[in-house]
Amino acid sequence: MAVHWGAESVEDRIIRSELALMSAVRTRDVDMCQGMLADSFFAVVARRGSPLETVTKSAWLKHVRSGGFDEFAANDIHVRAHRRVAVATIMCADELVTDIWIERGGHWAMGERHIAQLTR
Repeated sequence: MAVHWGAESVEDRIIRSELALMSAVRTRDVDMCQGMLADSFFAVVARRGSPLETVTKSAWLKHVRSGGFDEFAANDIHVRAHRRVAVATIMCADELVTDIWIERGGHWAMGERHIAQLTR
């Protein structure tokens, strides 16, 4: 059952936000990215044979600014809303990305991003 926020379901809103974030990363729009991330945002990156890497919001934004991200295109996005939290699972070329979105005061912001390398 979809949770609705106004006329748009939360799931649709998060998918739209994910696509907007991908576009902002691609164009190195740090201001747009910053506005979509919670103040406490962090990412966890899992790569085969390496310990988990935790990336802070400032480090992630610095990476966006430098164009350090590979082309990030979603092959598939699945979103599930749970009241004020939504989980987006995104399949990319060789990565599985899970984003945790949090709603506060009518604004949805990404709180966490988990990236797992699938093959190589």
